[in-house]
Amino acid sequence: MGLNVIKKYKKYKKENKNTKKIKHYKKMVGGYKSLDKKYLKELDKIIKEVNETREDNKKIDESHGLHHGLIVCCNVSKALEHNSNINDRQKLLVKLAALLHDIDDHKYFPDNHKFENARKILNNKRDIDNLTDNEIATILLMIYLVSSSTHGDTMPCDIPEWYFYPRYADRLEAVGIIGLERTYEYNLKKKQPLYTKETKRAENKDDLYDNIATVERYKQYSMPGSASKSMMDHIYDKLLRLGEFPIKNTYFKKECDSRIKPLVDFCLEFSKKYQTGELLEFSKEFDNFFKEFIKKNDTQVHTDCSHQTKEYISSL
Repeated sequence: MGLNVIKKYKKYKKENKNTKKIKHYKKMVGGYKSLDKKYLKELDKIIKEVNETREDNKKIDESHGLHHGLIVCCNVSKALEHNSNINDRQKLLVKLAALLHDIDDHKYFPDNHKFENARKILNNKRDIDNLTDNEIATILLMIYLVSSSTHGDTMPCDIPEWYFYPRYADRLEAVGIIGLERTYEYNLKKKQPLYTKETKRAENKDDLYDNIATVERYKQYSMPGSASKSMMDHIYDKLLRLGEFPIKNTYFKKECDSRIKPLVDFCLEFSKKYQTGELLEFSKEFDNFFKEFIKKNDTQVHTDCSHQTKEYISSL
């Protein structure tokens, strides 16, 4: 279906010797050299086995599957390039936590309370990198720290900052247009309201942040057990503030800044077009509105990591 990413990079380098895009493939190859494909295949195997026995609305979709795991892994690889205070062994643990962070997600595995799937993969494949029990425990702790609903943005001071890289590499995939697409897909899958009569509409960006998607609202939503009343309310509750990471990393900061603007634009276009009323189920008219907006902003949807990981998956 596609070329192995290393072959792809070599071919691209030969054809485009003077373009800046070469460095993206260079980073991709470097970021994945330390991850054996056997980890990926084991993860893919579990996902396929689970999906074979489930109804469509309960299957693990792409937003939580192998491709998403690889995108998050790609994000941490790039973030790690901006941290000189972490050794290669620690980088491996961070990447494995990023890859496996969703394989015990409570939405798909409500009975998995001890990271059974991640633990199984790490134990089955521990000989690849001679993982110790302590290293596996470190990986599982990083996976545990990812959950937004459980931890919000809390970062205990006695835990090294790089333990939180998988959390914010995953959070990055909910920032901006990418998060908007995932929210819409999840909303349709669960047949939840798109907006209600109580959903607020913004007059401008200042109104959006000062009166609707406030810091207080985000903090309240970050408390355990919180839930949004509709798709648009989820954007106000969480997505518009999600890019304000309490972590010092150049890559995360740059990506968040570039991704958030289209999400603001969507909220303002929604407010202008749908000034009143409610939409409690799928609507072809709203679907067209949504897809037209995504089409206008498609450069924000297919990020560097998103594109590269699709190439990588095709080489498995």
